[in-house]
Amino acid sequence: MQKIAARRDAGREKYGCSMERTDLDATDWIHHAQQEAMDLAVYLEKLSRYSIQHPATDRAKLIDDLATQIHEAARASGWWESREAMIDACRHDSDMELAATAQVRIAALGLICSEAGEAMDNVRLGCPPDDKLPQYPGAAVEVADIVIRALDLAGWEKWPIGKIIQEKLAKNQQRGRMHGGKVA
Repeated sequence: MQKIAARRDAGREKYGCSMERTDLDATDWIHHAQQEAMDLAVYLEKLSRYSIQHPATDRAKLIDDLATQIHEAARASGWWESREAMIDACRHDSDMELAATAQVRIAALGLICSEAGEAMDNVRLGCPPDDKLPQYPGAAVEVADIVIRALDLAGWEKWPIGKIIQEKLAKNQQRGRMHGGKVA
């Protein structure tokens, strides 16, 4: 309602009258409404062209926003307290801080690897339903955990992971079939 009131006030200021005016008949109001509808069509066309011209940017931002959201959730759940405390405890010595930061990164990568191991175990068992989300195969849920852990790390690092993924995909498309003759 506030937006409508603000729009009404802006129109009153711009045109010097309100919608309560009596100098227009029904045909005049229809013409005004048609002009407004045509303006809306112009705005929609602009948005349509923007989404066609900028889909990659929008997808990259979506991935980056997801990484931020996942990291904030992990932080709120306590996953980063001890990791960051370790780094903070070493701030007095740049070599120690660098080593502590490396250990945090290694621990985060280790969690990604452990999720991959759980996915492989589920595949070896024939992909039975997940115990927490039984509507999905366990391997699929573990792959989701891999993505979540990876985006959590990217969020902590503040990496532009969406852009990196797009550039990596483009680079891989240039590498040829199976990246130059690899067999597996």
